Amino acid sequence: MEQRLREKFKDDPGMIIREIALAAERDQDMDQETMEAVKETVGELSRLSAAEIRDLFETVLTAKSPARGLRLAAAAGVMPFVLGEECYPPQSRHEIDSFQTLVENYDRVRPEAEYRWALLFLCFDDKRAEQAVSRLHFDQDRHFKFTSALRKTQELYFIVRPFDFKKFLYVNGRENYEYWENVTKQQCKVYDHPDNRIMSRYYMLKEFAEYKMAVWPEDLAVDRDDLLAAGIPEKKADYILEKLLYMVHYKPRLNTRKDLLSAAKRAAANPFSKYLRDVHFFR
Repeated sequence: MEQRLREKFKDDPGMIIREIALAAERDQDMDQETMEAVKETVGELSRLSAAEIRDLFETVLTAKSPARGLRLAAAAGVMPFVLGEECYPPQSRHEIDSFQTLVENYDRVRPEAEYRWALLFLCFDDKRAEQAVSRLHFDQDRHFKFTSALRKTQELYFIVRPFDFKKFLYVNGRENYEYWENVTKQQCKVYDHPDNRIMSRYYMLKEFAEYKMAVWPEDLAVDRDDLLAAGIPEKKADYILEKLLYMVHYKPRLNTRKDLLSAAKRAAANPFSKYLRDVHFFR
């Protein structure tokens, strides 16, 4: 039986990962003979392209029990063929603990592949995780999601003030923010982190909407045409409009047509005006 399995895995290396995906979907371990055959032939995965391995392994991640699938893949020696030897195995104590905890609690993560992949990459050092993402040849959208999550989830953690949060939303976009926030929520589920900072951002968003605070340029009481009509040079209009937005991020009460046009005119007349400086000068 085991010999026959080894021959099948050698003829079709993809069967190795498909067996793991089947076990994950059934939420049960592979029998000992199958596991031994997988371990003995796992090197055959080197015959597959990284893209083929990516697509096969995604069926493990989206199975009924990705935790079981990840544990089996790690035990069978499959992970270096997925993430690359530069990334796997985990090297620091932090990486080891993160990966082990993910293996235990992976079933808590939302079922969409974009969240399960992200949580896997986040177990590792940013640079090595980025190498793993690159070697798997994701499409442009997913590549951006996974690599940006490595940085932006950390950046989100330190956002506690409304001004900084508004600027983060404007610079990065609402759609990107929602993905990174959802990744952060999955991390809280897996690692039993408190969600107080997530809730803080939720209430800030609620406050922005309730009091109609400006977050985007279209929320301002003036637009580019208004600046041009007020005599602001065209080459300065976009730059000044962005600076006005940052000003209103910090001082919402200044979002009036009168205040904004006054600030814009002073900024246009004096390139060293405080209205053209970074907003921290207002503090």
